[in-house]
Amino acid sequence: MDEEGQYTCCFDGGWIWKVSTIPKIKYFVWQCLHESIPVSTVLAARGRDVSPVCQLCREGSESILLVLRDCHVARTLWLKKY
Repeated sequence: MDEEGQYTCCFDGGWIWKVSTIPKIKYFVWQCLHESIPVSTVLAARGRDVSPVCQLCREGSESILLVLRDCHVARTLWLKKY
């Protein structure tokens, strides 16, 4: 994976189906590894005319990793206690 969170090698996701979790989690991880989550960088790579900037924090290109881990707005939501 490069610094933008884009996968540059071949797909090696067979391990996903062996993980002991519910099927929707396995499918979500599989979609992430296949770059199938519709974030801006994925949509732009598919030819859509979208801004690659994260709509939440406006601090970087909206990749899957940014939205799930690196965006300070998303991180605040993950860490929020109810």
